[in-house]
Amino acid sequence: MIVPQPFFTPRGTPLSVYYRAKALSDLGHEIDLLTYPIGEDVDIERVNIIRSPRLPFVYDIRIGPSIVKLMLDIPLFLKALLLLHRNKYEIVHAHEEAVFFCLLLNRIFGTRYIYDMHSSLPQQLENFNFAKLKPLISIFEYLERLSIARASAIITICKELELQVEKFGFAGKNELIQNTLFSPIAFKNSPYNANLKNLINTAGKKVVLYAGTFEPYQGLEMYLESIGIVLRERKDLVFIFLGGTSEQVLEMRRKAEELGISDHVLFTGRLDVNPVREFIKEADVLVSPRLKGTNTPLKIYEYMASRVPIVATSLRTHTQELDGECAFLRDPNPHDFAGGILECLENEEEARRRATNAYECYSNKYGEEIYKQRLERVIGRVKT
Repeated sequence: MIVPQPFFTPRGTPLSVYYRAKALSDLGHEIDLLTYPIGEDVDIERVNIIRSPRLPFVYDIRIGPSIVKLMLDIPLFLKALLLLHRNKYEIVHAHEEAVFFCLLLNRIFGTRYIYDMHSSLPQQLENFNFAKLKPLISIFEYLERLSIARASAIITICKELELQVEKFGFAGKNELIQNTLFSPIAFKNSPYNANLKNLINTAGKKVVLYAGTFEPYQGLEMYLESIGIVLRERKDLVFIFLGGTSEQVLEMRRKAEELGISDHVLFTGRLDVNPVREFIKEADVLVSPRLKGTNTPLKIYEYMASRVPIVATSLRTHTQELDGECAFLRDPNPHDFAGGILECLENEEEARRRATNAYECYSNKYGEEIYKQRLERVIGRVKT
């Protein structure tokens, strides 16, 4: 399994990788998991974590495409080349851009590969403000199509990506496996604050909670503006933000002060995944104000499983899984999003009904056994 990510860190793709590896281990498979020299060690039975060589002065990596990520991918590829030369692997399981390695590795070693497609890589470039680099995007589009064509099996994590694979004519290779979370993360030594309930004192106020990264496409600036509108109507609220780097948190605090809402807003910074999951269940409203992209955020499945009402933007990134029967969906602007939060708070019976619908949808479609069955089908597809 080749993972071009800082594994493990508490964010989307590394979380998905963790549960892929955990499920494959539970199914009896043995895995060498090759990843960056950055991230926390976790314990997964039958999974051997191997790290590529460390680069000087590189201690962290931001989300999305970057020169630093490209630099880390070079020793990662060379390490993959060495491992395949030394060992006889039945399958190579490539996450994200590691699938590009497989175009060459497959030719050299003949090893069949799975493309774990967490996003459209050309779309990632556009989401992270590389849209002006048209030739680069065209190259990624070509490589993505070639990777899909040559893969023995493909895993997509949302309906939009599934449709893209179908459009290319390879629906028979694809298995849709949504990024659900089904067990606590087994850290060896977690560096994050685990005592979340002591850290957060809500003083009897209702809690509106956001959990996730602080990247621009998440819509947090728009959300902060909507908070100001909500507070004109309700003062009995605290808005909690779980996540973000120290620099991102400082920037968001500054914006909250400018908007005059800092007394009602709490930023925790990056936290251990496990207590975050517990705190999500105790919130009164969960929000996802995302503005860009078509992938379903991993947090949405956690939100659905919590039985807590959800307010989200009415974009494809959410509407692949959510509708008006299981969430409050609003246009991605401060006034409309604020209206969704207020409606959710003021109509408690309707909010409970939609939260229950979301939970039942999650239970029926995304349980642990269903996840493992789909993963086994992928392995079977590669072996036949």
